[in-house]
Amino acid sequence: MSFLGENVGLLRPLLATVLTVLFVGCQPPKKDHKPAPASPFTKVSNLSETTTTCEQKIRQIMVYKRMGFENVNELSTQVSFANAILNQQTETEYSLAQLKDNTKSLEVAYTNATQDYKQSFSYELSLNSKDSKDPMNLQVSYELTTVDTASSLEQQFMINEKCELRKTQTTFATIKKKSDVNYTYSKSNYYVDGESDSKKEDFTLPEGSKLASFITDNDSAEAYDNSYSFSDGLGVFQSKVIEQSQTQKKKFGLDLNFKVTKVAIKNDNFKMDFEVGQDDKAGVKYSEANGQVTWTVPQTLWQQQALGSHQDLEQTVEVDLPAEYFITNNSIELSGNKLPAYEHFAAYWTKSQETTTADGRKSVILTEKEIPTISGTTTAKDLVSNSTIQTELPLIQKAAKAILAAEPTNREAQVQMILDYLSKYYVYDHSMVSNNVVRPLTTEEALNRGKGVCQHYAVIFTAIARAMKIPTRIIVGFHLSETSAGGHAWNEVEIREGVWQVVEPQGKTLASTNTRFYLPLVRGTFLEDKDAQQGDWIMEYLNVDYSIKAAK
Repeated sequence: MSFLGENVGLLRPLLATVLTVLFVGCQPPKKDHKPAPASPFTKVSNLSETTTTCEQKIRQIMVYKRMGFENVNELSTQVSFANAILNQQTETEYSLAQLKDNTKSLEVAYTNATQDYKQSFSYELSLNSKDSKDPMNLQVSYELTTVDTASSLEQQFMINEKCELRKTQTTFATIKKKSDVNYTYSKSNYYVDGESDSKKEDFTLPEGSKLASFITDNDSAEAYDNSYSFSDGLGVFQSKVIEQSQTQKKKFGLDLNFKVTKVAIKNDNFKMDFEVGQDDKAGVKYSEANGQVTWTVPQTLWQQQALGSHQDLEQTVEVDLPAEYFITNNSIELSGNKLPAYEHFAAYWTKSQETTTADGRKSVILTEKEIPTISGTTTAKDLVSNSTIQTELPLIQKAAKAILAAEPTNREAQVQMILDYLSKYYVYDHSMVSNNVVRPLTTEEALNRGKGVCQHYAVIFTAIARAMKIPTRIIVGFHLSETSAGGHAWNEVEIREGVWQVVEPQGKTLASTNTRFYLPLVRGTFLEDKDAQQGDWIMEYLNVDYSIKAAK
C-alpha cells in the first residue's frame, strides 16, 4: 500500500511493476553464463482458453464483484471484515494503465467515502504482451481510511493455463496515527510457500503537516498540496502542486480537454514529477509519471480495451540479436535515451563510437572487457555487517574461518572457495520464481531456506566475504541473452588491494564470469540492507530506455 492519496496513486502500480520485474527473470546462469531457459510461466498465447476468452472471464469477476478474499489463518478477522463489506461499495471507477516491460493493466475500483472514513475495494488485472513468458495476474485489494488509521489488505493471484486463479501472496499493512506528528507503519506478507515476513517502522512528520492517507473528503489535487505521504521502500515524502494548466489530448477516439495539475513529490532520496488531469465532458481522468500513464474512463471504453492485443508497449531494455550471437561475439550496439552511467561500468564494457541521433538518442558500441576488473577505493560501506548482511551468524563465521584456515592470504583463492561453498550448499529455487514471490531476504533467512535466487546467492556471498574482511558489493541490473534482458543481481569484490572484479555468485569458477551478459545499473543497497530506501534503483529503472542489437 502506497498511502499516496487518490491523485498520486499512480505510484502504486508503478512501483509494484518495478519491484516485481526486478528479479522475476533472475535465472541461474548456465556454465557459459548465458541465461537459463525462460522461467516456467505459462505463455498467455498458450492458454487453453484463448487470451480474449480468459480475459473476459476475469473481467466478469471484476465488474460483478464475483470474488472476495481467500482466508489466511493469521488474517481471518481482516479477511472476514473485507468480504462482509464487499457489496456495500457504490462509486465505481474503471482504469487502465500502460507501464514498462510490455505490461498493461485493467482496474475496477469501488469506493465509498464520508468526512470520517473512506473505503475502497478493487480488482487489478495485469498482462504483459501477448507472447510474454509471464502469466496474467489478478490483485484483489481492500483499503480503509479512518481519522487515525489507514489499512490495506491485498491478495495476489496467478492465472494458469486453464484460466484458473491461484493465490500466491497476501499482504496486510497499516499506518496508525499516534499523535499529530507521530505514526507507525506495519506490514505482514504471507506467501504461497508457507513462509511469511513482517516489518514495523515509526516515522514523524513536520509540525502542522497533514498525511495524505487520511484525506477522505476531497480527491482533488489541491487537497494534497503540501501534504506528506509514506511509501514502503521510499519513506516519507512531500507532495506539492507546482502548476495548473489546460491541455488537449486525442485518445480513445475522443477529443479531450483536460484541466491538468502538475505535482512534485520528493524527499532526500527520491523525486518525481507527475501530472493528473480530468475532462469533465467525457468523464476521463489520467495520471502520468515517467511516461507511465493510467487512464480512468467510462465503462464502455474500459470494456473495449483488449489486453492481449497490444504489442506496441514500451520496454525497458529491448534486445534483438541473432541466435547464439554471444557464442562468437563480445560486442553490442546499445542505444537509448541516455548512456549507461554506473560508476564501475568500465569493469564490464569498453565504450567506443559514441554518437547522438537526430532525435536525441545516444548510441555506443560496447565491447566486453576481457578481464572484468577496475581500480577503485574501498569504503566502510563495503565491509559493513548489519541486520541483512549478517557476518556474525555461526554458519557464516564457520565458513569464513574454514576458508581462512585453508588459504590465509590469497584473495582470488578465497573467493573461489566461497563459490565452492555456495555451489555445494545452496541451490536455485525455481518455485520462488514460478510462484512470483521473489523477495529480499536476510542472510539468516536465505541460509535457513537452503535455496534462493540470484539476489540471495549475492547476499550469502557478501556475508561470507565481509566476514573475511574482503570488501564486497551487490550490483543490480540486467542479464542479457539474444532475445531479452532479465533482472539480475551479482557481486563486485576487491580481489587485490585497489582492484575490484565482477563475480557471479552462482558461477563455478572466478574466471568464468563473462561480462558480455551483464548490464549493471546501480549498486543494490536495498539488498545489502532491507531497511534502506529504494529510490535510487527505482528512478534509474524508470528512466532506462535501451535497445540492443549486433555491433556493426
